[in-house]
Amino acid sequence: MNRSLRLGSLGCAAAVLLSAPWHGGTAIASAQTPSAAETIRSFSQLAQRTFTFMEAFRNSNTASILPLLEPQLAKALTPQALRTRIREDLTKVGALQGFSISSIDQGPGLDTVTVLLQTPTGQTVLRLLFNQTFQIVGYDLPDLTESPEQVAGDFVQALANKQALEARSLLSPFLKTEIFPQQIEQRWQALQQRTGAFRQIIRIENAGSENGITLLLVEIRFSQATDTLFISLDSDNRITNVDFPESPRTN
Repeated sequence: MNRSLRLGSLGCAAAVLLSAPWHGGTAIASAQTPSAAETIRSFSQLAQRTFTFMEAFRNSNTASILPLLEPQLAKALTPQALRTRIREDLTKVGALQGFSISSIDQGPGLDTVTVLLQTPTGQTVLRLLFNQTFQIVGYDLPDLTESPEQVAGDFVQALANKQALEARSLLSPFLKTEIFPQQIEQRWQALQQRTGAFRQIIRIENAGSENGITLLLVEIRFSQATDTLFISLDSDNRITNVDFPESPRTN
């Protein structure tokens, strides 16, 4: 019997149900939007905050970005850590020559603004993620996502290295609205209380895909036990859930 490490127990009980379709090209409002006027106002706020973020992003201006973030996320970030992350991502995409909003998608609990980045080598997509109060909970560069095996390995290694922000960056958009670095650190520490300290990743096995979800089995050696994490990824290779066995094998 499996239980969550769990991205369910990390703060989102319905984590395994969160695998959202992305809509391209057109702005789509949730069916729950009460009026056209409110839709226009919310789209306007999302667009305004996106332009503010992108101008700051291209200039690595952390002072302008931090106030836009969800408070728990902002609290977990230092200006230097945020600046380093942005510069790393700008290095990956290339010199940012311009940007434009491609779509604004609204849904229960998550609003997504898709931005087209103009670079010397062409266009790259950036997805900016907002909660229902228009606070930024993260961003993704889906064109640069690695393989499922690499994502699962990077996630575990980030946890082992106490890099909760890096681990969180690999979560699915919906999980980013619910889970923040503080919760990730707490649950990883709770796991190690029963398994002992992390030692090494033994192997990563791709167990296959079904309905857009890929399951990775990550066997890990801890100081007192050997455990297997079951990591589920969506079609964008972002993590939607992490489970582990009830009874790990004692070393």
